[in-house]
This record gives sequence, C-alpha cells and structure tokens, in this order.
Amino acid sequence: MKYYLIALLLLIMAAGGRTMFQIAYYGATKEHDFGPDQETSSLIFLAIWFMAMMAADVLLLSYKQLPKRNFFIVLLSIGVFVPVIYKLFVK
Repeated sequence: MKYYLIALLLLIMAAGGRTMFQIAYYGATKEHDFGPDQETSSLIFLAIWFMAMMAADVLLLSYKQLPKRNFFIVLLSIGVFVPVIYKLFVK
C-alpha cells in the first residue's frame, strides 16, 4: 500500500503541476479584465483540489495505524481520478 500511495502522490504532483502550467499559459495568452475567465477559474480550483489531495496523501503515508485507512485510500483515489478523467474526456 505504501508504494501505491507514493505512486499516487507522484501522479497528484504531476497533475497539479500540469494544471498550474495551464493556468500560467491562459494568464499569459488571454486578455485580462478584472478577473480570470471561467475556464481559468475552474483550473485554479482544480489546482487547489490537487494540493488538498496531496496533503491527504502525505497524511495517509505518515499515519499507518489510522482506523479505516483503506477506506480513506479508496476515497483519495476517487478524489484524484474523477477530476482527471472529467477534464480529459468530458471537457
């Protein structure tokens, strides 16, 4: 389970980094009004979501005796893969 959490952490960091680069690209190429457009706002919230998932993954790696740890790992996996699949295919 430790190696799965480490692999999931790397996936979260890669997805979060890619999302932040996309935010920077939109910020550099689009004209600015008083705030970001709808797509950039959704990417900002997605980047914040990936940061929260990364913190949860680190906590799960740290606390090995957590009750219902496997349940939290399943919730973490769903919390990571659902937004990624949504952004890739439903976009």
